[in-house]
Amino acid sequence: MNSIMDVNLEMYKTFYYVCELKNITKVAEMLYVTQPAITKQIKKLEECLGKELLLRTSKGIELTEDGMRLYKKIKQPIETLISTESGFKDKIDNYEVTIKIIAGHSTIKNLLLKAMTEFNKKHPQVKFEMSTSPFSTAIQKLRRSEADLIFFSEDELTEEYNDINIKPFRKLHDILVISSKEKDQYPDKISILDLNKYKTISQTENGSTRKNIDKFFEKKGLMFIPTYELSNYWLVDEYVKLNLGIGTSIKEFVKDDLNNGSLVQIETKEEIPERQLSYATRKNCASYNIIKEFIKCIK
Repeated sequence: MNSIMDVNLEMYKTFYYVCELKNITKVAEMLYVTQPAITKQIKKLEECLGKELLLRTSKGIELTEDGMRLYKKIKQPIETLISTESGFKDKIDNYEVTIKIIAGHSTIKNLLLKAMTEFNKKHPQVKFEMSTSPFSTAIQKLRRSEADLIFFSEDELTEEYNDINIKPFRKLHDILVISSKEKDQYPDKISILDLNKYKTISQTENGSTRKNIDKFFEKKGLMFIPTYELSNYWLVDEYVKLNLGIGTSIKEFVKDDLNNGSLVQIETKEEIPERQLSYATRKNCASYNIIKEFIKCIK
């Protein structure tokens, strides 16, 4: 049997909201949880205290005598706590916080810059430091508190880390692109293994898209040898626009160029596996709530 020592603050807060609203559905919606989760919290609280607190009647929810006595006892402290929590949330603009982010050049350019601009309109005192590093370096910097948020392709993750939270962010699709001015000089569909027959532009071997292409060649005992190797994705796209060859790119990052026709996608005979872009934060990060709000801004 549960003891009173098993009671936690969230149980009391849930009970308080149920007493206030007299409606479990509304409480569930407000707390962004399911109705069964609310019911389970109340039942556990009753078991821990050894008292029946709520009654379900045809008119809705009513408090028992023990429930009313508990409600009167916790009402003021819970409301003070809620007010204090709201006060801290409202004062986020007064925090002089610097969020250190490590991500790829294209992730910064296509996802983060616009989000940072919008975020700073609401939270002008929050500052950002952006940098790029290979995943192996980024994950260690995160664990040493030298970074607060990192973005990476999940296929780079080779082990589990107990001290960090990893969340999926969005799917990415690697594609081949060509300048619209040169599209007639290339077939509409090619085999990835034929890329060495053409002038090609790609990231260096550390790039995730490059790794995806390299895998096709490695399975055949071959090697992909680009005409131009560049350090980041947006440089690849710029070289393609200069009519220098076929580029390896990311569909989600060049959608505007594809829509306006400055770049054209070349279909591949082989299906290129999609990739999962993920992000990671430290579990004990003091700025976690701010980072979580920033992630929502990106999405």
